Amino acid sequence: MGLVDLKSMKNLLASDDKAIEKLERLAEETSVEGLESDKGGDIVEKVRKMTIKLASLMTAVVRHRLDRTYFEALSGEQLPEKGSQPEQDAFITVLKGDLESLDAEIPDVAKMSAEAEFLRPVVGEVQKRKGMLEEVVSGRGIYVQPFVSPPSSIFY
Repeated sequence: MGLVDLKSMKNLLASDDKAIEKLERLAEETSVEGLESDKGGDIVEKVRKMTIKLASLMTAVVRHRLDRTYFEALSGEQLPEKGSQPEQDAFITVLKGDLESLDAEIPDVAKMSAEAEFLRPVVGEVQKRKGMLEEVVSGRGIYVQPFVSPPSSIFY
């Protein structure tokens, strides 16, 4: 065994102290809370629930408008002349069929519309921020790696 050079040891310890200080500052700047807790998932879930409520309200509004249009058509100028009962019945049957066809599609269209306008942008933003945080943590991990790799021994 060789003798330990006291000056080299002192320099190495001082260098290690500086490296530890840098790592401590880096650890303070890096918040892992965002990765540990699912705040982004909570936000997405809240927006998802609000989007479902919005789609339900949109469905009700559109159905109300369709019903109003239907009743206006039945009571107004849209009907064939009053003397022609078979034509009026055929017109009402076609109108009811169209209304039922539209009525069945309203919830799906309202849901797609609300999701496109509100939910998708929020999900995209949460994923973008999560990716940015992962990049930051990954980059700092690369920075830390030389400090945690096996040290070269000055004793050999």
